[in-house]
Amino acid sequence: MSGLLIILFGKTRKVSDLISKFDKEYICEMQLHDFVSESKIIEVFNKFIGDIYQKPPLRAAVKKSPRIRRIYSIEVLDIVKRNILFKAKVQAGTYIRKLCFDIGEILGCGAHMTELRRTKIGPFSEDDERVATLHELVGAYKEWKNNKNEKYLRAFTLPIEELLDFLPKIYIKDTAIFSITHGSYVAAPGVIAATNDLKMNSYVTINTERNEIIAIGISTVDLSKLQKMDKGMVAKIDKVISFTQTAGSGI
Repeated sequence: MSGLLIILFGKTRKVSDLISKFDKEYICEMQLHDFVSESKIIEVFNKFIGDIYQKPPLRAAVKKSPRIRRIYSIEVLDIVKRNILFKAKVQAGTYIRKLCFDIGEILGCGAHMTELRRTKIGPFSEDDERVATLHELVGAYKEWKNNKNEKYLRAFTLPIEELLDFLPKIYIKDTAIFSITHGSYVAAPGVIAATNDLKMNSYVTINTERNEIIAIGISTVDLSKLQKMDKGMVAKIDKVISFTQTAGSGI
């Protein structure tokens, strides 16, 4: 296994469960246990696009019960004898090793995965200019540790606001920060604005006027309803990212 990996540290570790739900893209090499025609291979691969049932492999650290996972796209890139190179965009929690096994079963010859590379995680790609190799990351860390030069280390890091930019946002007044970070829900009087993609029962970031994320919430209304509200709950808090003791205690 090689390719892209998102490393969380500091307060961003609180959103690891959100990051784990990102869709993934892989490039995989699998080997068939016998020769099969190219037309048959393409035909069977196309059958796996859409929702599939998948039982996690024995090595997986999850319950070994069948579950539904979605294959958004799967493309055969090359076929050399019994070796097949393909690219797949899949729902989080899809096991590519098991996908190779299942394709081999349908082909009737058996198959196993030989190489796997993760090329995308959600909105992030291995082609992103901020992606670093482990050697580059170690070098940047040593430069900061030994010479107090944080330039190179910062070049490989993202603020949490950029990491979660794909989520809808609810902007709140400074006077609402204290109550929200100490157990209260997001109430309509404390809301300044929301982005156009706000939908009911979806994850949202709770942002200050300065666009700083203080919490992750689950919306209880959509944008059209929010625009008509002058009281009531707008979002319930899932996790607090940043506490504050200095902001106002009222709305």
